Amino acid sequence: MASTMRSNVWLSSVLSVFASHAALGAGVCASVGNAVPVKDGRGKITDGAARDAAAAAVRQCVSGYATGRPRLIVVIENIRRTRAIAEGVRAAAGGVPFCGVNTAGYASLSSRGFPSKDVPAISALAIGGDALDVQVKRVELPKITGAEYAWALKGEAMYRAAAEHARAGRELLQSFDRPRDGASQLLVVLGTLHNPRQTWFAVGVTANAPKELHVIGGAGADFGSVYHEGASHSNSALGILISGEFSIGVAGEENARDIPRQLAGVMKRAWSQVGSGTPRLALYFGCASWHRQLDAQRETFADRLGETFPLFGQFCGGEIGRLDRGRKVTAKANLAVLAILAPLSARER
Repeated sequence: MASTMRSNVWLSSVLSVFASHAALGAGVCASVGNAVPVKDGRGKITDGAARDAAAAAVRQCVSGYATGRPRLIVVIENIRRTRAIAEGVRAAAGGVPFCGVNTAGYASLSSRGFPSKDVPAISALAIGGDALDVQVKRVELPKITGAEYAWALKGEAMYRAAAEHARAGRELLQSFDRPRDGASQLLVVLGTLHNPRQTWFAVGVTANAPKELHVIGGAGADFGSVYHEGASHSNSALGILISGEFSIGVAGEENARDIPRQLAGVMKRAWSQVGSGTPRLALYFGCASWHRQLDAQRETFADRLGETFPLFGQFCGGEIGRLDRGRKVTAKANLAVLAILAPLSARER
């Protein structure tokens, strides 16, 4: 791994431990996988190929999860054969609950498989550890009426849709059991929330959220779906609430210009917030406009995090996250947002 490190003085004290990250204690554990389905002779992806790819991605992340049993498996995919995907995930998960999203076109990413443009793939995350509690909830979204897409709504129709989506956001947040007092909290939002739907939804999520709650997420296309309780659901948002004794670093940027430099800055700012524990997972959501300079982005992540560090996320049709050290959550297009999780060190407990 040292060969991937070039100009990383700010990480030099911790990088040496990442090669065996999945076995470094049970406080916060994560492992990722990725697979690309094989197309048939006509260039099509069959149900069997989609099922095999889903199973392969899940087996890869589970096999890398060396400490106990994951609490949850999360999948992000743009293959679209949702029934076959669910069957493949279920077959390989060994009874571990799973959830996720079919983005209907937006690329997933992980450190085991960075996306190639327009190539269908599935990324999988296994997460757990004795420092974590994980809850997953789904809420059905209001239907868009008066236009084909939410961004085309105007006037009263737009205000009504915004209010209805904010109400759904509040419903999602209220559906979770309250984490124990003093717990760190990260809510990951996925779903069919193409911009500006994720903006409206985030208003409801954050309106009465506790000050301890960090929120991050990304939207797939409106005609995608989410996976929840073993099935695929259209027009829905998914919330994954991770809480417990760990530290969180969250940072972001907007307006893609010099992507490698901006990503390096985002990672450095997020990393600086996680205290003295060793980071175990990075969640990244970038606008589809950031789906450029892929080789440079891949190299930047490898440089700054290491090639074996668990990185998981997607390119999106709208993002939710925090851009600075304040608590304010931003939800709009053309963002890149990152969350880094680390267990508390012995001194911090």
